[in-house]
Amino acid sequence: MSTPRKYFVRGSWDNVSEGGEMSWDASRRCYYYAVKIGPSGSESFQILVDDVWHQCIYPESEDSHYLDSSLCGPDSLGRGVCWRLEDCSSSTFEIRLRVDAQGNPTDLDWIKTEDGQARPTLSTTASSQLGDVAALDEVNSQGTPKSSEQSSRSDFGISKEYDCDSDGECHALCRQCGLPLPEQAYRGSKDDHRLLHAECMAMTMLDQLTRQDEERKRADRHCKSEKRKEYGIGWDAEKMVPSSTPILKKLGVEAAEDASKHFGLSFDEQASTVQAVPVESAAEAVNFAYLAQALRVRVREGREPMFSLDPLEGCENMKREARLQKKRFEPSWLAGTSLGEVLFQADYLLKELSMGEYEQPVLGMRSAHDRITEDNDVEWNAREWFAVKEARVELSDSKTLLPVVKMAVEAREQVRINGGLEDAPITRPDHPLVQYAEEFTANFDLIAERKSAIFHLREAAKATVLAKFLLDSKVKLEAKWFELSDEELRPCCPTAPQTWNERCFSTVSLDANGRLEQEEVTPKIRGVYGGVDLGLPVMPIAPGARPPPGPPPRAAGVRASGVRALRHKGVRLPAARFEGAPMAPVQAMRLAGLGFEGAPQGVDFNLDQFNLSELSGKEQQEAFDMGSISLSELSKRVFQAGLSDRTIKTAPWHTEYAYVQTLQGLINKEESLKDLREDLFLSPSFNPDEPGELFPTNWTATLKISHAQRGRAECLRRVELEAPQLVELQSNLHSHEPWFDEVAQDGTRFKIYTVDGNQVRTVQEVGEEEFIGCVLCSGPSNGQVKTEDDCTVKRVTLFVEHADSTRQSDTSRQYFVLLETQEGTTVLTDKLANGLTTWTSNPTEFQRRATRAKVLRSEELTSKLTLKDIRKVKVAASASAPASQSRRRRYAEAVLRKALGQADNLNLKAPASAGAVAAAGQGSRPRSVASAAVSKPLIKTYVPAPRLGGAAARPH
Repeated sequence: MSTPRKYFVRGSWDNVSEGGEMSWDASRRCYYYAVKIGPSGSESFQILVDDVWHQCIYPESEDSHYLDSSLCGPDSLGRGVCWRLEDCSSSTFEIRLRVDAQGNPTDLDWIKTEDGQARPTLSTTASSQLGDVAALDEVNSQGTPKSSEQSSRSDFGISKEYDCDSDGECHALCRQCGLPLPEQAYRGSKDDHRLLHAECMAMTMLDQLTRQDEERKRADRHCKSEKRKEYGIGWDAEKMVPSSTPILKKLGVEAAEDASKHFGLSFDEQASTVQAVPVESAAEAVNFAYLAQALRVRVREGREPMFSLDPLEGCENMKREARLQKKRFEPSWLAGTSLGEVLFQADYLLKELSMGEYEQPVLGMRSAHDRITEDNDVEWNAREWFAVKEARVELSDSKTLLPVVKMAVEAREQVRINGGLEDAPITRPDHPLVQYAEEFTANFDLIAERKSAIFHLREAAKATVLAKFLLDSKVKLEAKWFELSDEELRPCCPTAPQTWNERCFSTVSLDANGRLEQEEVTPKIRGVYGGVDLGLPVMPIAPGARPPPGPPPRAAGVRASGVRALRHKGVRLPAARFEGAPMAPVQAMRLAGLGFEGAPQGVDFNLDQFNLSELSGKEQQEAFDMGSISLSELSKRVFQAGLSDRTIKTAPWHTEYAYVQTLQGLINKEESLKDLREDLFLSPSFNPDEPGELFPTNWTATLKISHAQRGRAECLRRVELEAPQLVELQSNLHSHEPWFDEVAQDGTRFKIYTVDGNQVRTVQEVGEEEFIGCVLCSGPSNGQVKTEDDCTVKRVTLFVEHADSTRQSDTSRQYFVLLETQEGTTVLTDKLANGLTTWTSNPTEFQRRATRAKVLRSEELTSKLTLKDIRKVKVAASASAPASQSRRRRYAEAVLRKALGQADNLNLKAPASAGAVAAAGQGSRPRSVASAAVSKPLIKTYVPAPRLGGAAARPH
C-alpha cells in the first residue's frame, strides 16, 4: 500500500466538529481507534475517508452491531446510519477497520480492551508477511507463503489474524480475544469472516441475545410508560386522595380545614347518634369522602361498591399493546369518583404486582411469574380478587367508632368444563397464583402501609363497613348525611390497556471439553398478559341484589402466555438466529378480575356475611411492649425507601397494640430473611450464578452461558484473618473492582471482589459502611485420605491467557494446565518466563485466571495416572534459564500429552526444522515465515439453514 488513505471516526462522544483520526497498524493490516463508553452505556459512530461527509463508511441499517450489518460506502448516502457500541459506562473498545491492498475498506469490527488501551500490535518481523490463515497452509505445505494478493479473502472466505513468536512458531489468533486458537475454531457462516474460540463464539451469541432482549425491554418500557400516562394509571396522592374538608364543612365541623387533624365518628349509644369529631389515633380516623360515597351506594343500591375489568370486544386479534379492557363499576355512576378511582388503581396494581411488573413491596415476596418453574410450566388458568375477610365495628375508650377490617387476596384455579371456565373444586396448593394470593394476604397490612393504592383501598373498605353499620344499626342520621356525596366528577377513561410482562430465557452451553453443545440457540419467552377474554357470558346485576351463585362471568384477566420462540430479525450467527421463528405459546396463566360468588369484580366489598347491626366487643389490650425496637424505629423499617411509596411524614401512623404487633411480626420476618440472605451470601455454598429463592429474581440471569469446565474446580473454604490483616484488606479494597455487585429491594448491597486470588465478600446496608463478611479461597473437598501424589487424575485441561505482568517479565501469552483428580484435589502447573515451573495444589487464583483464559483442549481420562506420574514432566522441565513463549507452551503441551498417555519422550526444546537450521546459520538475520513452525486450527464453519426456531449450524 503506497499511500495509505486517512480514516476518521465521527462519534456521539465528540462535538462532531472534527473526527478522530484512526492509526494504521501494518502488522494487523488495519486502522484502529480507541473509544470509551460514556455514562449512557452506548455510543454511535461512522467512519469518514479523509474526514469528509460525502465519503462516509456506514452499516446497512441504523444502530447496528458489526455482526448484524454489512459495511457500506464510502459514499454520501450514510447520513444518520451509524454503528452502535453498547456496554457498561467507562468500558473501552478498539474499533478496527481493515482494508485491501488498494486501501479500500473491506471489514470492520471492534474488541473490548481490559486496560483501556489498544491491544499491542503483533511483531512485524514475521506476521506482516502473511495475509490470512490460508497463507499458513502454504507455509505448512510448501515452506513459502502465498502473497497477499493470492491469499485474498475472496479466495478463502476468511480473514484471520495470527502471530509468530520469538522462536518463529506462528499461530492463528481469535479475532475476539487475540489468543491462539485450539484445534477446532468457529465462525458464524460462510459470509462471516471471523474465527473464534468456542467461548468467544458463545459470548458473541450471548451478546446478540442480550442486546436484542434489552431492545425489546426498552421498547416495552417506553410503550407501557406512554400507556400509563395516556390512561392515567398509577397512584397520584395529590390528585386521587379525596379531602374530607368539604364533607366536614357540610356537617358543620369546626377546624375542618386544619390539615394536621384527623377526624372520626363519635357515637352516643343512648341517643343512637353520631358526630364528626377530631381523633388522636389514625385507626379511628375516617376518610369522609369515601364514607359519603359508600353511604350513597348503600342507600341507592342496597349493596357495596364493586369493580372489574372486562374484555373489550374486537380486541381479541389485536397486538398485545393495542388490546384494551373496559372498566366496569357497580354501580356505574362510581366512574369518575374518588371511590371508583381507588377501586380501579388498586385492582390494576394487584395485577401488575402478581405479574412481576414491579419489585414486590415485601422482602422475599415473589410474584406469580417468579413462581413459574419448569415443573409447572404448563397451560393453566386462574382468577384473583380483593375480598373482605373480617369486618366489625368497635367502640374505642374515647367513644369513637373504630372500624376493623381484615382484607385478603383470593385466587382460584379454573378448569375448562363444557366449553367454559369454572372454579376448580380443589385448587392446587402449589399453583403459582394461589401461592401469590396467600403470601399477599399474609403480608396485607404491611403492603397496605407501603403501597398508597392498597392503603386507600383498605380505607375505602373501612368506610364501607361504617356505612353498613350506620344503616343496619339504625343510627339516627340527619338528612344532610345523605346529601354529602356530590363531589365534582373527574374525567374517567372508560378503558384501560392490557397489562403484560415478558421474560426471555436462553442458555448457550459449553461442554466439559470447551466446545459448543448445541448448534443453535433459540431464546424462549415466558409472558404474562392481562385483559384476556375468558370466554364466559356477562351476568347483569340488578340494583339492590347480589348475583346468584354459579359460573363466574366473562371477565378480563391476565393471560400469562408461556414459553414461545422469540422473533427477531437481522441476527447472523446461526446459533442465535431468530428469523422465521414462530411465536408458539406452550404455557399460559390468566389472572381474571373476578369477584366472590360469581360477581364480576376485581375488588369485592361484599359484607353480607358480617353482622354489623351492633357493636363488637373491644379486644383486650395487653401491656404495650415493643421489645428491643422502638416505635419510631419500627416506622422507619415499615416505610423503607425502595419498598414503600409512602413516607413517615405523610402517612398516618396506627399505634393500636394489635395492629402494631402485627406489623412488628411482619418486620421481624423481613429481618430474619435479611439475616438468612447475609449468612448464605457469606457462606462457601453461595453460587453467584444461581443465588436461589432467598434473593431477588433479577439476580439470576435469564440469558447466560453454561460452562461445564468453569464450575468444576471451585471448592471454597473460609480464610481466617487476624484483625490487622482485615483492617489492611478493608483499606485497600477501594483499589479493586467487584465482579459481583447486586442490590436487594431494601437497598442492601452485596459485592464479591477477587484480591490476591481470594474471594472477598462484602455487605453494605443503606447508610452504613461496607464491611468484609468473609474471605474465601479454593480448597480440597472434605474426607480426602490419600496423599496428593497418589491422587488419580480424571481430567486435564490446557488453557492459554494473556500473560499477567505481575507473574511474567513480558507481555506475551501464557499457557497453563489444570489437573483434576477423583479425590477432589486440583493442581495448576505452568512454566514462567524465568524458566521456573510451578506446581500449585488447589490454586486460589484459578477462577481469576480462568475468567480471562481460553480452553485449548480438555479431556477426561480413563487411565489410572496419578499426580506423581505427571510430576515427572515438571522435574524434567526444571531450568533456571529464561523460557520463551514457545518453550512455555511446549511445557504445557508435554504435561497434556503425558496425561493422555502420549508422551514417552519429553522433548521440551524448540523443533529443529530445516528453516530453523538455516536461520541459525545466518547469524542475526530474522527468521522468515517459511521457516516458522505453524499451528493452524481446524475451521468449523456454521452455515445457516432454514429450520423451525432458528437456523441450523452445520460443520463444513
